[in-house]
Amino acid sequence: MRLTKSQIVAVLARQRRHHRDRKAASIQAALREPQLGLPAPVTAAYAAAVTAHAQVLTALNEQIDALEAE
Repeated sequence: MRLTKSQIVAVLARQRRHHRDRKAASIQAALREPQLGLPAPVTAAYAAAVTAHAQVLTALNEQIDALEAE
């Protein structure tokens, strides 16, 4: 999803910020800059951690279902 300048200005207006147009242009430019990536081993480690957490949650849900069925 890409934020438009008018969407950013609207948020700044709701927060009563000054110089909204200038700030919105700056925010929009910063959001569209290339983001820093992580090294492949770090990305793999994060992926493994997320997979493990998902498996734990699945196991907990299965155990809860089994306990409720008793």
